[in-house]
Amino acid sequence: MHRLIQKLWANKGIQVASEVHVQDTLTGIRGTIDSYIRTKDGYETVVDIKTRSSKALAEQKGPLDQNVSQINFYEYTLGLPEGFLHYVSRDDPSMTKTYKVKFDPARLQRDVGTIMQAKNQVQNWEKSGKINRWEFYSDIDKLRILSDTAPYSETYQAVKQKLMYQKDRLEELGEWDEVVKIIQHTKSRWRSTGSTITSTWGRRSAGRHSR
Repeated sequence: MHRLIQKLWANKGIQVASEVHVQDTLTGIRGTIDSYIRTKDGYETVVDIKTRSSKALAEQKGPLDQNVSQINFYEYTLGLPEGFLHYVSRDDPSMTKTYKVKFDPARLQRDVGTIMQAKNQVQNWEKSGKINRWEFYSDIDKLRILSDTAPYSETYQAVKQKLMYQKDRLEELGEWDEVVKIIQHTKSRWRSTGSTITSTWGRRSAGRHSR
């Protein structure tokens, strides 16, 4: 579904780039932007595409919180004042909902703080022997790590298969698209280097996020 929408936007001359890899060098947070587009007003911004069931989409009243945090990070990385979350029904592609999401520095501060606190806690637990780092990761994070380090391993295939069995639950949680994105990136990364944009946390001020 993502590729079809990206192709449609590219054919219409709306899409400037797709599958843009971004990373914050200090925190190590990274992601892949679905589409970088030029709006009818002439400015460029980001769009993240999410698929849901028709029932879930019909009942949806606004963007999902975890999706807002994700695109907020993309906006920060690229210095954009706003971006869009585009939801589409996987059962009926003509059924869509699009939400404008303005950059929120307070949300970014909160999200980065939460991530860094979790990282520090994990490091402390590792040092004390309470946990094994690998066991602490979610299955999606495991897939992401293996995608970078061992994409042809049996462990990668096992984690991917486990996530495939959880497709319905992950779709309702709005997390299935991230799984698909990781798998697609794994398949394409050795064929194309893609483009990566890096940033340094704290380097940008809120004033740069305005047109």
